[in-house]
Amino acid sequence: MLNIQPNMIKNIAVSASPFLVSLPFTALDVNRFEEDNEKALWQPPGYVFGIVWPLLYASLFYMNYSILNNSKLSESFKNIIARDTLIESGLQGIWLYIFRFNEKVNGRTGNQYFFGMITLLALLGFGIYRITTLLLNTETKGYLYNYLPYFVWINFASILGLQLYMGLTKK
Repeated sequence: MLNIQPNMIKNIAVSASPFLVSLPFTALDVNRFEEDNEKALWQPPGYVFGIVWPLLYASLFYMNYSILNNSKLSESFKNIIARDTLIESGLQGIWLYIFRFNEKVNGRTGNQYFFGMITLLALLGFGIYRITTLLLNTETKGYLYNYLPYFVWINFASILGLQLYMGLTKK
């Protein structure tokens, strides 16, 4: 029989929060691009996102769950990691909400591009903070390899967001 502890459930929920926050947006396809919508110059085909994001979510889950279950780490440090994971998930959810497809304009407005850019820049800044947090603890330096692909992808998303905001687009 499974011996499921409340702490295990909390660690799973916190670790899965980046995925759980994005799930409704993905399931409902609210962040889609229509064929006639302008796309960023460097925007890859839509299927690339369907490959990359699950891998990033799996890597983030492994990192967070491993840290939260690491007996060598203090509870206060684990609480910081849990808090930061939830904040980052919240920022990602805010970006997804801002950048959702707008039926009224059959795409996105200039304000959506602007505020989406601001949110992506906040994610970048928060990512630098998270990298620093992982580097400062000798027990978590190795987990940086799980976080860096996500951070690189957020950098790429920021470039795409900037291209969209500045009108550097293609059909």
